[in-house]
Amino acid sequence: MFRAVVFDMDGVITDTEKLYRRFQLEEGKKLGIPDDVMVVACERIAGGTKYTNKKSFEDVVGMGIDYFDFREAVVNKLDAHIRAHGVELKPGVADTLKYLKEKGVKVGLATSTVRERATGYLKAHHIDRYCAAPGNHIVLSGSWSDTLPLPRYRCSHLPEPNPQKPPGNGCDKSGFAAHPDFL
Repeated sequence: MFRAVVFDMDGVITDTEKLYRRFQLEEGKKLGIPDDVMVVACERIAGGTKYTNKKSFEDVVGMGIDYFDFREAVVNKLDAHIRAHGVELKPGVADTLKYLKEKGVKVGLATSTVRERATGYLKAHHIDRYCAAPGNHIVLSGSWSDTLPLPRYRCSHLPEPNPQKPPGNGCDKSGFAAHPDFL
């Protein structure tokens, strides 16, 4: 059995990737970015942080469009949509988290999503108790391996699957992290 599992938020715990894509395409259209260019830009920035995405977005889109302005408009649309309609969990998430808790497995959440937004998503589905309990971790904008009691070189991080960004650090495309030391 695992001693700990660390999940990414967007696209693994919550089904927000489709919403991000929808609002990215809408904002791109509003700014006059051709659809085919926006599709490539969306693929390049999926799973990244706002800082890593800036260069990727601007390299693909060009046109003098500032990524941070674009991102702010997208996030504002996303937040408004979620306030009005909520956000879906990926299938099986609640059951998986409940099972892990019953087995005494610590659950970590690694995300660059703003803390209030991340905890709001968890609370809305009553799964915050699995990720925010004592001994569990919500890690923002950084490496979760810095917060778990293992040396950095002994940790692996598996973000959501993204065929445009091949996994590294011994990761596979499952979306779950399970290091041998957790077994």
